[in-house]
Amino acid sequence: MGPKLNEIKANIKRILPASLLQAYRNIHSDLVCPRNASDVFAEIYEQGKWREAPDSHKKYYSGWGSHDERIVDEYTKSVKKFVL
Repeated sequence: MGPKLNEIKANIKRILPASLLQAYRNIHSDLVCPRNASDVFAEIYEQGKWREAPDSHKKYYSGWGSHDERIVDEYTKSVKKFVL
């Protein structure tokens, strides 16, 4: 990379918000070194990125949609109908 390009990159980094730079770094790293779904979901659960469990005794919580009986029942019926 030439000195002019380095200077341009440095100037862009100075004016962009930190959150935008971090988002770019995350996307770039995922493209350069993609992770498998298991690793991604392990990180989501371990870091509580979806949401904290309302019951502090539970280690994992993926949101109310996984626990609302109306949604779960309808989903279960649809899967059974598809599979059977």
